[in-house]
Amino acid sequence: MNTPVLHRICIDRTAPKPVSPVIYGWHYEEIGMIGDGGLYAEMIRNRNFSESGTAPGMQIKDGLYQNIPHADRPNCLPEYLPELDGWSALGESVSIGRITLNESGRVYAMTVKRSASEKEGICGAANSGFFGMHTQKGKKYRLSVYLCSEPSGGGVRVGIADKEGFATTEALIQDIPGKKTHYEVTFTAKRTVEDGVFLLTPLQSGGVTVFFISLFPCDTWDGGRSVFRRDIMQNMLDYKPEFLRFPGGCIVHGVNVETMYHWKETIEDISVRKSSWCKWQPHWISNGIGYHEFYELCEYLGADAMYVAPCGLICTDWAFQKGDSEDFCHPETEVEDYIQDCLDAIEYAIGPKDSVWGAKRAANGHPEPFPLRYVSIGNEDFGPAYYERYEKFSAAIRSRYPQLILIADSIVGNRKHGDWGDKRKRLSYFHDPASMDYFDEHYYDSGDWIFENFDRFDCYDRSGPGLMCLELGLNSEQPSDVLYESIFLMMLEKNGDLKPIFAGRPLMRNWDYVKGELNPFYYHTNGESWKTVHYYAKKLFRDNRFDRLFSASCCRQDGGAVLDEETLFSTAGQDSTTGDIIIKTVNLAAHSIEARVDAGILQTEACIYTLRNTDALPKTKEASQCGGPDLYQGPIDLDKPYTFPPRSLTVMRIPGKNLKNKGLSRNR
Repeated sequence: MNTPVLHRICIDRTAPKPVSPVIYGWHYEEIGMIGDGGLYAEMIRNRNFSESGTAPGMQIKDGLYQNIPHADRPNCLPEYLPELDGWSALGESVSIGRITLNESGRVYAMTVKRSASEKEGICGAANSGFFGMHTQKGKKYRLSVYLCSEPSGGGVRVGIADKEGFATTEALIQDIPGKKTHYEVTFTAKRTVEDGVFLLTPLQSGGVTVFFISLFPCDTWDGGRSVFRRDIMQNMLDYKPEFLRFPGGCIVHGVNVETMYHWKETIEDISVRKSSWCKWQPHWISNGIGYHEFYELCEYLGADAMYVAPCGLICTDWAFQKGDSEDFCHPETEVEDYIQDCLDAIEYAIGPKDSVWGAKRAANGHPEPFPLRYVSIGNEDFGPAYYERYEKFSAAIRSRYPQLILIADSIVGNRKHGDWGDKRKRLSYFHDPASMDYFDEHYYDSGDWIFENFDRFDCYDRSGPGLMCLELGLNSEQPSDVLYESIFLMMLEKNGDLKPIFAGRPLMRNWDYVKGELNPFYYHTNGESWKTVHYYAKKLFRDNRFDRLFSASCCRQDGGAVLDEETLFSTAGQDSTTGDIIIKTVNLAAHSIEARVDAGILQTEACIYTLRNTDALPKTKEASQCGGPDLYQGPIDLDKPYTFPPRSLTVMRIPGKNLKNKGLSRNR
């Protein structure tokens, strides 16, 4: 006797609804060594010796930052880094120190001194980079360094050694004068080393002053012409994002004027480019992927650029409200200055090469405009000051660049913040909601938020701005949050008439830094990069979009709704170009579920992708790696129950040419 089928997925194809396929991109923000120690191929950590100290402009008393709310929160505590973070003196004969060249401009240099009496095999100023330096036999590396010698005429040995002190790359720089001089050296690795250390060793007694030092592999993306690691770039290209959001995130507004994003400081030559403090660990970033490199990255990826412009408001975790006014303004600068800064940024990106900032872009090697399409005015900003500022920004940008798509912010609160979780109602607080193209809604909550909000967007006013979510974090048992986020994407799909746009995050993390504490698209170490289950889940949605939406619901065979831990969630539609029927289903249960897919389709051919999850955190590199979904191609009989594996995402793609209809009524 057959076990009765308890579940049905009911799909009504009688009245398809035209929708816009969800646009999928990425949120890029310097957190967890995504750029430095990752995509940015620089191998030296703290190359300009300025990446230490606490947040500029902030006062500290009794170990806490002053004049901020929640000063004792872990993410608001000062972190004291050594003056030469990333550097150490190796060997008793060598000492290193930092000297200040310009205190207000945070310009420093490193002295490396060697005593006359000591002779050692392995010694020098040592830099392990980002959890060790990886060299590959036969691969070339390019060193750029600014030096002066005391006394004049000294020399140094530079190169990478393994832990035992045996050199894998090595070169000599001799006859160094007593004034700042630039040297470039290219060397070839003799051996493959996973955990090497860079050494700069004076050849005789005395010392040298190092003003700046940089080390890159010569085989970066685009034949060595870019600053991006080749292996990571290839993994990113496999996804084909449609846009890239940059520079954040909370990096945009900072915690004060000193720490907000200053794009103009990131387009200089790297030898004079300033590093920046940010609220995210490890707190200091080189700005190697600066404003110009961001656009180069977009071009390599074939993605539109989305610039998030600071508008003069402070991260709400770091600013007191003034009464009930929700006033989070930087007090030191007028709004017109921020507007002009935004207009300058746009001109740098797409202005003619004979304009002030377009000429600077051309001087940096790119006379043609960059692919800027979206401008977001602020990040997670709200309150009366923001609503007023948005209108001023919008008017100024529209008057000069009407082709750009403008994005307004929403409050970032969740269920615990009362009405802060009801973001859409704040549209009425803007002076002219029609002035925005999109309203960005960020959601950070627990996984069960999905149960209460699966139909959240269904009741949105269709005459309002487009639906956009540029940050999402539904933290449940990792990596099960991937399934909850998949359900969120279904929420967007079934509201495709709102022209939804979604940015995936977190994009990537350095495995040695975070050790599997979350589930990004990619992990990397100093020598490898790999895709995770997060990547494959989002790519299944990205590659299987539809522009005709069918009504879909999951229910028990007896008609009872299933909204508990055994819930199936489904969306369905058709790609009008191919005629393919696409059915996506998430099974949140820890066991498999049998369900009849009632779509009015007889036995047919289909491609079925099944991505399975685990309950465990990826505590090892091997556990974090994912080989992708299982693929079945062949006949399928939807008149019979289909078994959905536990904790899984299943995508059925039925080619239009193979459809065998059995009638299009929803109920049988």
